[in-house]
Amino acid sequence: MEFIRVETGDSALVEEVYSILAAAGSYMVEKFGLMHWATPYGRERITEDVENKQVYIVKSENAFIATFTLSEQTSHVFEDHPDEGAMYLSKFAVNPLIMNSGVGSACINYIEKISKERNKTKVRFDVYNKSEHAIRFYIKMGYKQLPLSYHNVICME
Repeated sequence: MEFIRVETGDSALVEEVYSILAAAGSYMVEKFGLMHWATPYGRERITEDVENKQVYIVKSENAFIATFTLSEQTSHVFEDHPDEGAMYLSKFAVNPLIMNSGVGSACINYIEKISKERNKTKVRFDVYNKSEHAIRFYIKMGYKQLPLSYHNVICME
């Protein structure tokens, strides 16, 4: 697997990120009835993240299979509880055709590696509170729910 940081101006990779997020959103609607990603993040928002954060796309052989966004800036979900020792993860998605193949775990391991390289002691993110499959995955990876909530999401680190 190759982890590629999407660079400003790379519209082809922005389109690939969009495609993965859209496929994951459709899968969550069809499989679990979850509507929170039914409308995927727009290309403009992804482009904004490329410019202001760190958007990654994961390639295996000749296919793009996953994406995630990292930031050292406190996510709005955690703004009342900032932690300078945290890396913030968002928009994490694996192509539904290869879910349960270890790609998600490999991504989390890479995210943790990047975080340590940047002297961050933890990774924080929010999860839709009805996304039980995602919550189970994160717990399996060693993450815990924080005593914080924001609208329909739970906070984890």
